[in-house]
Amino acid sequence: MSTRTEATHIALSVVVPVFGSAATLLELHQRLKNELNDLGLTYEIIYVDDCGPPASLAILRQIVSQESHTVVIEMIKNVGQVAATAHGMAHSRGKLIVTLDDDLQQWPEDISKLYAEIISTDLDLVVGRFPVKNHSAFRNVSSEFARRLAVRSLSVDKDTHFTSFRIMRREVFENYFGNGSLLSASPGWMYATSPRHSEVEVRHSERSAGKSTYSIRSLFRAVRPLFKAVIDGSLQFLIFVSCLQILGVLVAGIYLGIQYSKGRIDSPGFTSIVFLLLVIIGVLGVGLGLLSQYLRSIKQLILNKPNSLVRAIHSSDR
Repeated sequence: MSTRTEATHIALSVVVPVFGSAATLLELHQRLKNELNDLGLTYEIIYVDDCGPPASLAILRQIVSQESHTVVIEMIKNVGQVAATAHGMAHSRGKLIVTLDDDLQQWPEDISKLYAEIISTDLDLVVGRFPVKNHSAFRNVSSEFARRLAVRSLSVDKDTHFTSFRIMRREVFENYFGNGSLLSASPGWMYATSPRHSEVEVRHSERSAGKSTYSIRSLFRAVRPLFKAVIDGSLQFLIFVSCLQILGVLVAGIYLGIQYSKGRIDSPGFTSIVFLLLVIIGVLGVGLGLLSQYLRSIKQLILNKPNSLVRAIHSSDR
């Protein structure tokens, strides 16, 4: 993972993954500047172009050529919102990092709410929570499905909401990724290294321009890592239960053997066969779990992805 680790005086980095949304980028940038200037903090705005339509990249290049405190990262190929955001965070320098979408459904003016919450409560992560989401019915239903899956795989409170509008301390990002691949993140990854977190209500608008790219394919792409986490947890549970089964059968077998040797019970007979079958089933369960975990690790090594897929970086300050 390539990161900018030099000493910095920047208080706040804002990371915006971009896929299309050419019609809203100029307004988004102006509103971000106004909000950040009102906060009175040193800041930088980082846009990550995730290989969307050429029009959006042209506007981003225009912005970075004319505006200060701005960075544009061009990806080699489309990696999705989660990984694109991670790439932007890896090249950020702020002590605090804000992430938000590029379509103006999330209000840049609510950054001050997130900032006030994380500073006043000394938390590691604050997530924006939308009382009402102005999405289609399909997206709201599928998002709720993804949220419930994430709650289960991440072992967080069942009422936790996962949105891309949030603020976190830089350590949350560094402790999770370390020197690992920026392409390995799953939705909600930041909860793994920020047990101290909260939510604040923020505004959510209807889409003012362009068309959402949200689809069944993008939903599956987003939740696929969560399914992997659930499967890993299930395999570990299988191994644990199988070991308990073997232990329980062995203890019961020893007890019956003692009772038989003292003449208190008749020859085990059929009971012995049942116990033997239970042991065999337990051993098979342990073996299946371990073999599945091993094969998954081998697959990850064979299909090992590069740490980063950045094509170019443009900055107004460097």
